[in-house]
Amino acid sequence: MLRQTRKGATRTIQNAETEFHIYALEWTADYIKGFVDGVEYFRFNNDGTGNKETWPFNMPFYLKLNLAWGSNWGGAQGVDELKLTADS
Repeated sequence: MLRQTRKGATRTIQNAETEFHIYALEWTADYIKGFVDGVEYFRFNNDGTGNKETWPFNMPFYLKLNLAWGSNWGGAQGVDELKLTADS
């Protein structure tokens, strides 16, 4: 069964590796919006039908947050544990 909830957006942050940015997600009963530095780049509206096929966010689910480190270096060299500690 294919759900009609596949939505997405892309925004390139030119200095994401060197500057601090604020990433935010605003989630209400009516919509989910994504922001970078206060600028909305994504919006997914609740269609109000109560249909879990078009708005599945009233059902239990898991949210996966992927924080990838270092492109393909980690696969070749392992993870530098010092970069993952609060003390470094």
